[in-house]
Amino acid sequence: MKTICDLSDLNSLQNSAITIGNFDGVHRGHRLLLNQLVKVAKRLQVPSIVFSFDPHPLQLLNPTACPAQLVTVAKKSALLSECGVDILVACPTTPSLLSMSYGRFFDEIICGQLKASAIVEGPNFHFGKDRKGSISDLVSLCQQARIQLEIVQIEKSENQTVSSSLIRQLISEGEISEANRLLDSFYCVGGVVRPGSKRGAGLGFPTANLHDVQTLVPGEGVYGGYARHLGDKVLAAIHVGPNLTFGDSNSKLEVHLIGEDRDLYNQEIEVEFHQQIRKLIRFASTKELSSQIQTDIQAIIASVDK
Repeated sequence: MKTICDLSDLNSLQNSAITIGNFDGVHRGHRLLLNQLVKVAKRLQVPSIVFSFDPHPLQLLNPTACPAQLVTVAKKSALLSECGVDILVACPTTPSLLSMSYGRFFDEIICGQLKASAIVEGPNFHFGKDRKGSISDLVSLCQQARIQLEIVQIEKSENQTVSSSLIRQLISEGEISEANRLLDSFYCVGGVVRPGSKRGAGLGFPTANLHDVQTLVPGEGVYGGYARHLGDKVLAAIHVGPNLTFGDSNSKLEVHLIGEDRDLYNQEIEVEFHQQIRKLIRFASTKELSSQIQTDIQAIIASVDK
């Protein structure tokens, strides 16, 4: 799997099978389309390419409306690789790129840079300035350029379209199990461990306080999952939100590695969320809190997917 951030790196490309989109989360709906992309690429004996934008176009056009992302570029690349994609183009999003008409985008990017001999898209695909290019416009342009076009129907779950926005909503509401089902993988966030108040250690449950998280943090609650550190995967209890028992109002993401006490300060870890164990509660004493944490840990040991 190759990740390209400079379109000049495509100069040696002869032909390709492509799909264009943000592919945030690489969820079930994306995977249907990606499976077809890989099949077409193998049939034509050309590389399969996912063309995406970095950052999300809304970050330039309307930053306040830009959603928190589900994956970083590196994580997206890893997930696409699992799907069999050959190349991820994380194209730098610029005002000049966003100002291209759909016809110019087709000519200069799809034909000129990507040298597409096949395109795979969904029925709601839009492209070019102000998203004015529709799937019917793409059909016409592909016919004129003699480029093969395949349209993959949208994946639905219980009459809802599987989308990144639906998954964001579920994650924000703490419905992590349902989000994982639609993702076809466990939701993960990564960050750097910074010193905290050390209250967890005082209770006998030391926690790693995660900072610099670049993606969407799940809604408040206690979760079971895993922490990944230096290639190891350790069962973890994860707390998201304020420490109500201590009167805190600031939300935190704290991770307790079950059965281990590592020095993780200033190191990067990845946290894999499996399921929410309970909502946050204000306890009358630290003794009650400590007892509940032990109950949470036993529930995580018994129920989290291995």
